[in-house]
Amino acid sequence: MIFMRMKKLYIVFFLCLLIAGCHPGLIKEAEIEPSIAHPAIDVGLYEGPSIVVHQGKAVYTWYDPKRRLMVGSGEGVMEVSEGSPEPSLLSFNILHFDGNSLYFLFRPKGAMGEGWKYTIFRASHDGGKTLTEPVILNKGFGAMEPTIATSGKGDVYVAWYDERNGPPDIYMNISHDYGKTWVGEICLNIRKELYKGVSVSPNILVHGNNAWVVWIDTGEKKARKLMIRSSSDSGGSWNEPEVLRSEENFYDPKIIMVNGRIIVLWNSNLPADRLQYIAKGLYSDDLGKTWHPIGDLKLTSWMQFEINPSVDSAGNIYMAIAKRDKFKIGIDNIYFTMSTDRATTWTEPVRLQTNTPHHTFAILPQIASDDSGRVLVVWVDYRNIRGNIYGNFSKDFGKTWLKKEILLSTMKNNANLPRIAEGGGKFYSVWFEYDDDSMKKGVARVREVQVR
Repeated sequence: MIFMRMKKLYIVFFLCLLIAGCHPGLIKEAEIEPSIAHPAIDVGLYEGPSIVVHQGKAVYTWYDPKRRLMVGSGEGVMEVSEGSPEPSLLSFNILHFDGNSLYFLFRPKGAMGEGWKYTIFRASHDGGKTLTEPVILNKGFGAMEPTIATSGKGDVYVAWYDERNGPPDIYMNISHDYGKTWVGEICLNIRKELYKGVSVSPNILVHGNNAWVVWIDTGEKKARKLMIRSSSDSGGSWNEPEVLRSEENFYDPKIIMVNGRIIVLWNSNLPADRLQYIAKGLYSDDLGKTWHPIGDLKLTSWMQFEINPSVDSAGNIYMAIAKRDKFKIGIDNIYFTMSTDRATTWTEPVRLQTNTPHHTFAILPQIASDDSGRVLVVWVDYRNIRGNIYGNFSKDFGKTWLKKEILLSTMKNNANLPRIAEGGGKFYSVWFEYDDDSMKKGVARVREVQVR
């Protein structure tokens, strides 16, 4: 996972809306809306912004200089962290929605003792007008990397890895009433001997009454294993942990469902060369009883990369990664690939930047898609020395792209940590931006862009 730490102050929020049709070439900015300033604390990957499209509007969250988690939607700003234990550090800003409900996860480190870490949950059931009281989901003091998934009928699953016993374990807490009450935390991994092995990077899939959790386990002999555990009764009971794959250095597993098929994706070191990473995966057509390798993604990089697939209602899977070629240290490019047959086959990777390859680098791609074939990818690009947010757009299911990508941020400024979301055929992006090299001042704007 890439981690970038920037010197404080202001965060810049760009909400970039791409609407209407799209043809390669001509780009027209429709309108620049009045700026909205949102000061922020020092930022890193874990303190980056989050964004969703909820009930037709963009809702986004960020941390302000007073270490408060804030939420905005164009209709005002509200503090999410109010009423939670007073922190010395806030992190893990996670925003999720399901139906009428918005869910917030964050972690105040050092809230009640030095180094203590909690997973805090809050919800809004009225579109962000009011918030439920904060709930601490973990009883221990070492919660890290929380993740959330929901069923659409009130079931909320939150998992994290927890250092309360020394080496991390995978814990989960579940609500069956939209986060109003919780059943209590459970430990999903089974450790034969205390202080032996490490379990990290949980990811959750929920479908009806079924739930699956994948994670990485080093095991007692420090050989990495890709683990899975499942429930068929909304988390009331769980099958025994199962090893999906072993003898690889696994990173960043993601589990998704595509038209009834469960797919687990990850990247790992190539056995022949520990400096190379390759995207891999498994699929199951029987709710996880049996597993088979997916098709070759053709994505190999000389740098570890993050996997964030986007899936449309037709079952198309879209992926974008920052790929590094051999002998091009520090020179990463953004590539796109997709599958139309539930990960059985994948298209040849396509480079989305139109500048000269390998002269500068680009990182942190984010991808979103709608159900009409439109796909948006945004990333941080250093072709102009400073980090800028660029994007490329397809309206034909990723077959063709703009002849020249779009510069979304201000070229003279420093920008970082983009996030994107789609809803109702509209695409939004949010990121941090600073208006000078000291990174002490910034502006925030809401920007609408029509690509014709």
